[in-house]
Amino acid sequence: MTTPQPPAAPEPVNPAPVPAPAGAAQDGQNAMLVHLGGILFGFIPGLVVWLTVRGRQTFLEDQALEALNFQLTLLGLYIVTAILALLGLPLGFLVWIAGTVFAIIAGLAAKDGRVYRYPATLRLVK
Repeated sequence: MTTPQPPAAPEPVNPAPVPAPAGAAQDGQNAMLVHLGGILFGFIPGLVVWLTVRGRQTFLEDQALEALNFQLTLLGLYIVTAILALLGLPLGFLVWIAGTVFAIIAGLAAKDGRVYRYPATLRLVK
């Protein structure tokens, strides 16, 4: 005769990870695109996104405004370096390199959901 086996202990149940709110990941991706879009299109992506989300999405609105102010600051620096180039001091390429590097750093930070502040940026739009 066989003796009945005691029931096996139930497997521990691991709860499924709670996904982040759908808007949070999308905001980070959109903020990244705003920062990186400034490399090719200047202040236009920041301005368009800031005007469309103003008052509704705090993270994306904040990062679009930050990108807009940075690109406007770069525009002013491009004008100054163009004048200096006429005097024989070509610095525009250095401004472009710095702007590209800072935009990439900002895009990576925004993708991770971190607020990024550009250094030495004039806050022209509030």
